[in-house]
Order: sequence, then C-alpha cells, then structure tokens
Amino acid sequence: MASQTDICNLALIRIGVQQQLVNVQTDGTLPALSALLIWDRERQFVLRDFPWSWATKYAALAGQVANPNPDWKFSYTMPADSLFDRRIATSTGRLEANPPAFRRGTDNANNPVLFTDAAAGTLEYTYDVTDTTKFDPEFSSLLAWRLAANLALGLSRIQDHAKFCLEAYAGEKAQAEARAAREAQKDIAENTSQAVLDIVNLALMRIGVTKDNDLKAAADVMAQGRLVQKAFIFERDFVLRDFPWKWATNYADAVVEFGSPSTPANHDWVYAYHYPDDAVFIRRLIPSTTAAASSSGLIYPHHSRLHRSHQHPFVIGSDGEGQVIFSNLATPTIEYTRKLTSDAEFDTYDRMFTSMLAWRLAATLAPSRLDPKLVDKKVQTCINAYLLEKTQAEAANLNESAQRRDDDAEWIAAR
Repeated sequence: MASQTDICNLALIRIGVQQQLVNVQTDGTLPALSALLIWDRERQFVLRDFPWSWATKYAALAGQVANPNPDWKFSYTMPADSLFDRRIATSTGRLEANPPAFRRGTDNANNPVLFTDAAAGTLEYTYDVTDTTKFDPEFSSLLAWRLAANLALGLSRIQDHAKFCLEAYAGEKAQAEARAAREAQKDIAENTSQAVLDIVNLALMRIGVTKDNDLKAAADVMAQGRLVQKAFIFERDFVLRDFPWKWATNYADAVVEFGSPSTPANHDWVYAYHYPDDAVFIRRLIPSTTAAASSSGLIYPHHSRLHRSHQHPFVIGSDGEGQVIFSNLATPTIEYTRKLTSDAEFDTYDRMFTSMLAWRLAATLAPSRLDPKLVDKKVQTCINAYLLEKTQAEAANLNESAQRRDDDAEWIAAR
C-alpha cells in the first residue's frame, strides 16, 4: 500500500514538480510543508465524497442526550470516529425502502449529536481513516489528484493545471463508482418473481429504456431502489380495482361484525359486514333469495344475473380496527375482486391485465428514467395507451358475456 510520502510524491509528479520527497513528515521543504498543510483536509474530503466499503463502520444508536431540537424526537451521541453519516439501518435492514430520516447537529454543550425520530437502529457511517496502509489504490489516486489541484497553485508554473487535476479527479471518481457497482450483487427485492421482472422490462421498453436490449434492465431498476417494488404493488392493485376482471372474481357470504334490525350499526345502516381478507375491491352485494322476495315480491335464483340491474346500496367504512361493509341487506353474498395469490397468476389468466399494468408502471417509472424534457409527453402517452386498452378490455368482457340470441330480455324474464 502507498505511504503518505508516496501519495504526496504522486501529487507532485502530476503537476510537474521534479523535486521528490524522501519523508514528507521530516523533509521540511516547501513541497513537503505545503502537502502536510492540506493533507488532513483533502483526505477527509475524499473519504466523505464516496461511500468507500473499506471505510464503513456500524454502531448501534446509543447514549441518548437531552434533545435541544424540537424538530426531532431523539438525539444520540456520535461515534468518536464518525466522519460521514450515511444512513440508519433498522431491523428491516436493506429491505427498508425509506430509511429513517436523520440530521447531524450539536447539543447544548456543542458536542456532535445525531437527531432522528428513530427509537432504535444502527448507524452506518464512514470512519476517519488515518492509516494509509488501509487506503485502497483508487482512494490513494483520488487523494493525489486533490492534493495536486491544491499544490498546483503554488508549486506549478503550468497554467490551468489545477482545473485539469480536478477534472481528472471527477473522471476517476466516476470510474470508482462504476467498479463499486460491478463489485456487488444486484440486490433485487426478495420474492421478486420472473413475472414481475418481465412486466418491469415491458414497462421500460415502452418508455424507450432498453439498455441495448439487455433484458437485465429490470433487475438494475429494482436494485436502484426498493421504491420500484412499492410502485409495482401500487399499480398492480390499481389495475385490479379499475376493472372487474373475471379471473379475479370471488364470492363470500357476508359475516356480520355488528348491527341488527333492533340495534342498527349506525344511523344510516343496519349491518356492518366483515370486509373479506383477500378483497381489494367490493363490487356489489347480492341479496339472498329471502331478501329478494321480501323486498320486491320476486323470487330470483341465488346469484342470478338479473340482480346485476338492481344495485343495492352499500358503503365501505371502518370499525376503528379495519374496514367493514355497511349495508341494509340481510345475509347478502359479497362479490369482490380478490388479491392475487402469486405474482405469476395474472400472467396465467389474462395478458390484457399484464399489458395494462405495464402501461401504468411505465408512466410511474418515466420521471426517474427519462430526460425531464420528455417526461410529460411520455407519461401522457402511457396513460392514454392504458385507457385505450381498458376500453378494449371492457369490449372484450361484454363480448365474452353476451347472451344467447334465444334468451328473453331481462324485463320479459322478470315477468
């Protein structure tokens, strides 16, 4: 590994200084004294400027102190060797899409503290590495460029050499970031199925992001932030709720949570029914044969399609612990859109759903993947395509449920 003198000599070479140092600590020359003067400042700058894996430490949040900051619930003492605070890891660890917010500050005695609303957790930070034997070659080279940029002003006669050194620093830093990305396994969200990756890829292709047709693009996007997984779940449930998919249809007998004719659930509704655990959208309540006869004088077969033209009022409310279905119907059957049992299920049942979901997801991903000048137009294109395919799905749904020509009209059948 390079020593402190080696790194300083490299900086001098890069600005054309021929005089080399034997020992930067004892030489006493102008180059040596100049390098020592800025050494710690530039070393700490480069440590803070990149999340070096070899300079990473973890420490449990501890040592709560009196909190002088009313914006935060807690304040913790800082590790003595902390140079740059990266994040607070919770029990969720790297699966946490939104790590707890924090801010470094000082207490009333001007000691460094960490302000946060997290009651517990582990601080990930860059520690103040002073031992040059622990520096990796990339760090040593970057530090030499920073030293050179500062020393050039006083030791070099080459015009604009400081600017050149800073540009070289920026270029090497970009290369270090690329190498760090290659030196780690992409961290795709747990339980991410191939079906999900396929849909993310389809969404990316629809906004022109193909990475030269590399079908690993979805994995790269998933690795960039677990918010993509949250966006996928949100858009999946949106499309499930936005259309009465036949393959996602379920029925359940209503179970009373509270309420009866003698003791109504509230001033507007008699019954409060349990919201099915696997439901994402309640479509309608189907009255029982007895309820239908008592309310209209007609007796319909249970689950009769004739009931579709008779929409019975209900609302979704809360009992303080979860959702309930308020209604005045006694013992109805609930028709609802159910949750998916697996990510691959929608692909098995209906390609139209997959395509509509990809359009919604494409609109969501576009702002973070495209040039800001193109985002608005591309998002609108995706939403328009989604609405068009939804119209096509509605037409296909009607065609697949068309009556036979010899069926009587409903008003005749109801006579």
